[in-house]
Amino acid sequence: MAAPRRLSVMLSALRCQQRPAPAPTAAQEPPPFAADYAEARSELHRRCEALGGELTRYPHPLPGPDGEEISMDVVCLGPSDAPKCLILFSAVHGLEGLAGSAAQMAWLSSPQASALPPGVKVIVVHGVNCWGFAWRSRLTEDGVDLNRNFVDHANPPLNERYELYRHLTPFTDASQAGVDAFRDGCGRRARIWTLPAPPPAATAASTTTPRASPSAGRRVSAAAALFPSSDSSKLTEAGCCMCAAACWSNTTVRKLVREHAGHAQKVVVIDWHTGVGAYGDVAYLFMHPFVRARTHF
Repeated sequence: MAAPRRLSVMLSALRCQQRPAPAPTAAQEPPPFAADYAEARSELHRRCEALGGELTRYPHPLPGPDGEEISMDVVCLGPSDAPKCLILFSAVHGLEGLAGSAAQMAWLSSPQASALPPGVKVIVVHGVNCWGFAWRSRLTEDGVDLNRNFVDHANPPLNERYELYRHLTPFTDASQAGVDAFRDGCGRRARIWTLPAPPPAATAASTTTPRASPSAGRRVSAAAALFPSSDSSKLTEAGCCMCAAACWSNTTVRKLVREHAGHAQKVVVIDWHTGVGAYGDVAYLFMHPFVRARTHF
């Protein structure tokens, strides 16, 4: 009798394998992770429309890799004059936006997105460094680490130790030979200091040395830093010059915060990044005590 029972089980399994998978329901959402900037941006627009949110686009002066328009996009949910605002940033470091955008998409698909508490407005800022996101670069179009660009450019911070770092690993030539020399210099620096990472001087702003390395205050043109054979004058005409100044993403963020959250009495910002901690771990970096943020909402 054992054989017929086994045969019955096999036939049941075969029928299950042949049975078509159920069609996705309208409530099911596609996975939040996009393959690239264009797909992530398109998905943001779709989810904004589904929620009835307000979409504002801030076009970048330069195109994407296929000549398409790129932009910093803002989705607003909740009352326009709400006294409490939650701001969600993604892609401050360009290509890290694939993870940040996924977090934003997942939240926009959550029940909380369509049932905000009274007096709360959520501002989703997608692609803060949209150029780096589209071109898969950590830096902005002018070679700037955006996270270090929010300084007082009229009175920039000084870093005396930076001169030592500059002499050890000069980066003044964007050709292949220059890149190779830069890598060799990094190797010498690591051997001299016997450190796995650059000293603090290497990560601080360079506001006195042009074209030294990606920095906060000195803006390096995309043509010089990334496309040595291109005409840097075109980028200068587009507003990307080699000067110690706030970059496009910096000024645009300040503008949109004034426009969409200037009325708020309490504001909490979540800025999504990648690269801290072990693979797959979540690291929380608080600029203020977490309890303070919780009391706002």
